[in-house]
Amino acid sequence: MSKKNQIAKRTFTPEIQTPESRKRRLQQLEMQINQSAFMQCLALQEIRDTQLYLEEKFESMEEYLRSGKLAIGYRQGTQLLEVINALGSSEATAELMQHNDIKLLTEMINRPDVERIEPDSARVIFADGSERDYNSVLAEHKQEIQAHVQNEVKKEIAKADRDVERSKRSIKELKEQQKHIAADFEEQLENMRRQRDSFAKQLNADPDSIVVITEKNQARKMVHEAFAEISLRIGHLNQVPEELRDAELAANVEQILTALETGVKGLRRDWSAHLFSISEEAQSL
Repeated sequence: MSKKNQIAKRTFTPEIQTPESRKRRLQQLEMQINQSAFMQCLALQEIRDTQLYLEEKFESMEEYLRSGKLAIGYRQGTQLLEVINALGSSEATAELMQHNDIKLLTEMINRPDVERIEPDSARVIFADGSERDYNSVLAEHKQEIQAHVQNEVKKEIAKADRDVERSKRSIKELKEQQKHIAADFEEQLENMRRQRDSFAKQLNADPDSIVVITEKNQARKMVHEAFAEISLRIGHLNQVPEELRDAELAANVEQILTALETGVKGLRRDWSAHLFSISEEAQSL
C-alpha cells in the first residue's frame, strides 16, 4: 500500500458514547499529549478518528490543532499524525520514534523515492522496489540536509559580501561627489570674496553699500548651498541599490518629486521677473 494512502486503523473503546464520557476521554487524551511522542501520536489519532474535538466545539481536527489549546502546535500535530498514519501504532513504531526526530521521520516518509518505511524490520522500501536499512538511509538523509544547509549558508555569506562591496563602492562614490561639490563651493566662495573686495574698492568703502554687498553675498551663499545640498541628496537617492527599491520606497520618492515640483513652481513664480531678464539676455547674445 502506498504511503500516501496508508491510514492506521485502531479500535477504540466502545464506552465512549455519552457526551460526558467523551468529554472525560478527551481530557485524558489531552493530558497524554504531554507525554512521549508516540503517546502523543496515539492520543491525536484517537481524537481525530472519534471526532472528540467536537466536544470542545471545534468543527475539524485542523481547527482543533490550530486553536492553541494543546501543548503542541498545528505543525507538530500534523507531523505526529502523519508518522502514525504511515508507520502504524506498533511497539516498533514507538521504538523508532523514541530514537528519531519527528521532523526527520516525516521528511523520510515524504521523500519522493521512498514507498514506505517498515518499523518492524527497520527497513526502507523505495519506489523502485529496492530496500535498505533505515539507519543507513537516515544517516545519508542527515548528511544531505547538512550539505544543503551549508550550501545555503555559503550563498547567504556570498550575498552579504556582495552587498558589503556594493555599499563600499557607493560610499566611495558619494565621498567623491562630496569632494567635487565642496571644491566647487569653495571656488564659488572665493569668487564672491573677490567680487566683494572689488565692490568695496569701487564704492570707496561706503558703509551702506558694503552692507548691501554683504547681504547679497549671503544670499548668493544660500543659493549655492541649496544647490549643493539638493545635488547631494539626489545623488544619495540614485545610489540606493536596485534590489532594495520597492513600492514603499518608490512612494517616498514620489512624495519627494511632488515636493520638488511644487517648490520649483513656487520658485519660478517668485523669481519670474529675474528669470525673464536672464532669458532676454540669453536671447540677445
